[in-house]
Amino acid sequence: MRLRLKKLTNDIDEDVVLTELTKLFNVSKGSLGSPPKDQKVLESIYKDGEFRAKNKIPPSFEDILEAQKKKK
Repeated sequence: MRLRLKKLTNDIDEDVVLTELTKLFNVSKGSLGSPPKDQKVLESIYKDGEFRAKNKIPPSFEDILEAQKKKK
């Protein structure tokens, strides 16, 4: 068996995982959208999620059911 040495670099352009994640989560392309403007907006998002979960409105309550199944 012959081993080959590969020069390791810290060149971030060669980071395949980072490159793919950047493609998936590139905010400038609108993949995720902009972050909440302030804490009030974020709290509103959380309240909406709680309301959806309590009233079994998709998608929140389905996520909770899935998590409960995994615990069992």
